[in-house]
Amino acid sequence: MENSEIKLELKTLYDLLDKVFIVPYYQRGYRWAESQVKQLLEDIWEFVNKEEKQKDEFYCLQPIVVKKRNDNGIEKWEVIDGQQRLTTIFLILRFIEKEHLKRPMKEAYNKDLFKIHYEVRNESKEFLEKIEIDTSNEKNENIDFYHMSNAYNAIHKWFKDNGFNYNNYNKFLLSFLADEDGNNPVKVIWYEVSNDADPIEIFTRLNIGKIPLTNAELVKALFLSRTNSNQNTNKPTSEQLRIAYEWDRIEVELQNDSLWYFIYDENNKSLLKRMYDTKIEYIFDLMTGRKQDAEDYYTFYEFYKDLQDNKVEEIWQEIKKYY
Repeated sequence: MENSEIKLELKTLYDLLDKVFIVPYYQRGYRWAESQVKQLLEDIWEFVNKEEKQKDEFYCLQPIVVKKRNDNGIEKWEVIDGQQRLTTIFLILRFIEKEHLKRPMKEAYNKDLFKIHYEVRNESKEFLEKIEIDTSNEKNENIDFYHMSNAYNAIHKWFKDNGFNYNNYNKFLLSFLADEDGNNPVKVIWYEVSNDADPIEIFTRLNIGKIPLTNAELVKALFLSRTNSNQNTNKPTSEQLRIAYEWDRIEVELQNDSLWYFIYDENNKSLLKRMYDTKIEYIFDLMTGRKQDAEDYYTFYEFYKDLQDNKVEEIWQEIKKYY
């Protein structure tokens, strides 16, 4: 996943509307439980109600890893990782469209609700499109139907239990479907791999043992994508090669126990208590002033903001100096 054609950015959920997503044959079906659906909704609602939010503050979902496809001139996106979260977002928006907006998404937001197609389970796409509260007559026909129906009912129950009225729904949507110019939107980390990348290899790496993308991997992809000047080739630039080499040298040296346990004492209560499979991530956490209760991808967000001005070399030199 170190290809020079990686594109890494933050997208609002509004940006995802109108898109067509493909869940490829190597993916299993939808399996989120009620507790996971409820937790997502509660986290977003807590953010919406947070007092004194900064103007540029946003709620960020974990990465969605995609690869662009072109089917007869139609742009589609193969979902390599993040299918469960993406399907849950679809279900939330479908519920709000039916129960609150009571009109098509196109009329309310000038964009259609995104579509999710399944390469080997077309009936699941159709079920998603027509899903209703308590589709008990159909839910046992297919394991996908069962989990999608349970998730949809969990969404209905959550909004009902929280006493949502017309104003609550509008307040929720103000962040949930805010565009880039809106206040405090919900965003997703959009990780687009190159056209020649092997999606099955990437999927396997991310899902055997369910190893998520770490802050370190995302920051590395951010650096490499920001230094991509060979627009018409898949070959890395000399700058990318140099940064990748220097990065690996730092990581190798941090793997040396005598150095690592000199700078990181697991018994020191003032230090961040996190697992650092990639040791350089500890350096990034220290540089960004990460706190114990910070969001999962806090460190990535901070570097993302700093690199908006494309000061790649300047920031990389700061990292080396800090190390």
